[in-house]
Amino acid sequence: MIPWSRLRKPALTIQENRHRQVIRQELRIVLLQMSNEFAAMQWSFRFPDFTTSTCFEWKPLLADNRAKDIIIESLRYLVLDQRVVVYGFVIMSNHIHLVWQIIGDRSLAQVQRDFLRYTSQRILQLYRNINSPMYDELVIAANDRMRTVWQRRSFSRSIQSRKFLNQKINYIHNNPTKAGLCKKPDDYKYSSAGFYLLNRTEWDFLSHYDG
Repeated sequence: MIPWSRLRKPALTIQENRHRQVIRQELRIVLLQMSNEFAAMQWSFRFPDFTTSTCFEWKPLLADNRAKDIIIESLRYLVLDQRVVVYGFVIMSNHIHLVWQIIGDRSLAQVQRDFLRYTSQRILQLYRNINSPMYDELVIAANDRMRTVWQRRSFSRSIQSRKFLNQKINYIHNNPTKAGLCKKPDDYKYSSAGFYLLNRTEWDFLSHYDG
């Protein structure tokens, strides 16, 4: 029996050694890139969220279409800045519903905080400029004289199934009809219903959840 384990392997030439080192280095680089890409994918992937934000004390602070337009402009900015993907929305007189997906390295809480803070400032400025009585009503507490448009806490729930996603999109689109504002969901302007049901492109920041 030949003791194969004791036999010496032929020595590699200088060229073969260099070639082997190059291959090892290239393999290390590829593995590192794969690791980084996987880590980035893991970090960036999030399920969409269903979010409801309510106006302070359910006041109709969004009844004015100019206030609704501020919400629209803010959503468009967040999409263009690659912070969110917006799949559905409705803006009612005293609350909004969103189906959106946070992207990048920010959290839902951070994006939501910035969105609500900015829209609150803009809407307050609007009411101040037009001398609306709404402006003076927005004092949230005796020991906190700051004015705000939104309740302190918004409701958010992660969407982790197609069934739940469809349910929330339909719920959003039927909000105006249930409130008696229109007969059909796509009759209501400030909603994503027209985008899905009639292929309208007015709200250019929207993405279809089917891609």
